[in-house]
Amino acid sequence: MAKLAALVISFLALFVFAELVFAENLLLNPSFEDTTGGSPNSWTKNVSTATLSTSTTAKAGTVSASINKTNSTTGLIYLYQDIDVEPDAFYSLSGYAIKNSPNFSWVILRISWRSSSGEISQTDSPRLTSDSSDFQSLKIDSVQAPSQAIKARIELAANIVTANPNNPALFDDVDFSQIPAPNQPTSTLAPMSSPTPLKSPSPTPTALPKSPTPSPLKSPAPAPQVLAESSQSAAPSASPSSSPASNQQSPLDTIKNNPKTALILVGSGLILIGLSSAFYVWYSKLLGKGPIKNAEGTERSRSEDD
Repeated sequence: MAKLAALVISFLALFVFAELVFAENLLLNPSFEDTTGGSPNSWTKNVSTATLSTSTTAKAGTVSASINKTNSTTGLIYLYQDIDVEPDAFYSLSGYAIKNSPNFSWVILRISWRSSSGEISQTDSPRLTSDSSDFQSLKIDSVQAPSQAIKARIELAANIVTANPNNPALFDDVDFSQIPAPNQPTSTLAPMSSPTPLKSPSPTPTALPKSPTPSPLKSPAPAPQVLAESSQSAAPSASPSSSPASNQQSPLDTIKNNPKTALILVGSGLILIGLSSAFYVWYSKLLGKGPIKNAEGTERSRSEDD
């Protein structure tokens, strides 16, 4: 029983670890393979006059999403899906699109951040403006949700500048995931300045002794010439430059800024605990099969005592 429990713990730990390592796509039906009546499920068009369907031209799988508008009006058409998000968390959006009609000026992926009161702001991918029959990659690598955001509307949009586009805009393999916060930038340390060398003080000159004048007449002795005392240069004390404090994060700050890192460490610890438990059970059973000696010195198996 203990061995079975250890194995169960190990598998659960591996499952948690895998969930943490690989980001989860928050979108439903991101490849548009799930359809009803020729239209992709879980996606909605923004205007009733647009046509939302599937196309057999696909980046992966068998179909892609197709959106067009055949009436005489122009403007922005898109298919969308609303996703719950965490305020201030980081997200990425990526996908593939085809723009193959001059009637569309551009095609984009867009995140419309929303609060309970409506739209707060928008984040757009680079615009696809060139016509091609091949799928082109569109991507928002990392963006932080606004503090008031509770939902993100993922929009796959095309802008019509001339009515009745001859080819629809196509989208496939869209991914919207929560990602870890990017690493905080660290400041570059300034080079330390060289300390100023100390100046040695100049020696103090001494006064010359008096010399008598060799003359029969007594004459006053010349005044001794005393060399002027040179001023001493004060030795400036060199204050060693203190190193600028590094802005690098400590391991604890890194764990606080990256909740998934802490979960990964917990998952790894559970794996080690499970493996250790399994080894202990196996080793205990192995010891239980060895021979022992009775009081008379003869060997007998432990199973006989049991």
